Amino acid sequence: MYTAETGIEGQLKTRDNNYDLVLLDVKLPEVDGFTICRELRKFSDVPIIFITAKHSISDRLYWYQLGCDDYVTKPFLLAELYAKVMALLSVQKERPLLFLLAV
Repeated sequence: MYTAETGIEGQLKTRDNNYDLVLLDVKLPEVDGFTICRELRKFSDVPIIFITAKHSISDRLYWYQLGCDDYVTKPFLLAELYAKVMALLSVQKERPLLFLLAV
């Protein structure tokens, strides 16, 4: 598992590595999670789970159009996140994980 504390750090890590899954906070400093998702989808089909405080239907539709595979809304239960991660990983080959979380 790898972490990034800023959007720029996350962008660099996603360009240089082949991850199993990206857990992406939409409110990252410097570069937001939406931008990272858009850029990542240009060269990778890695599963992306957004972490967000928003949850309207228009928000959710927008996220799926950007290319996210799933999302969790803050606050969330770790059991829910774990279930979503395991469901997406069950169809993926072996690659490291990347967590991009705002601190």
